[in-house]
Amino acid sequence: MGSEPLRVDELIEELRERASRDIWAPAAPTPLHREEFGDPLDGHPAIEYLHRNWTRTASENGGTGANRGVRASISKALYALPRRALRRERELLTQLASLSDALVTRCRQLEAQIDDLHAQLDERALEAGAREARLAAELDSIRRKSAR
Repeated sequence: MGSEPLRVDELIEELRERASRDIWAPAAPTPLHREEFGDPLDGHPAIEYLHRNWTRTASENGGTGANRGVRASISKALYALPRRALRRERELLTQLASLSDALVTRCRQLEAQIDDLHAQLDERALEAGAREARLAAELDSIRRKSAR
């Protein structure tokens, strides 16, 4: 094919020359870059609003004092027809508030698991860096022995 035959002695000499001038060293292991998550859901204004306004039962909304009886009479007359639908709507909103709490709890659990995985990953990266450093030292000692 027109190419020259491979000369082993020249190849070995070239490799020795490269080994004497290029010293390989492993990169120092550093913590991995991770994106930060946003604000925690605990203090989110939407969650606070949900609890403040929608987790109360209908009896808690009646008020107190002398006007309570008057309010109760007026509300009975006014809301006689839509009462069942309003009660169901209130129950639905209460369930949605409970569901949002469950989702916040699950998010906290997942965040804790992610933190554990990050810690394990950092440990493994440090172990790999230590193995690379040992390998570099062994390769350097082999290079020095072969250069003699």
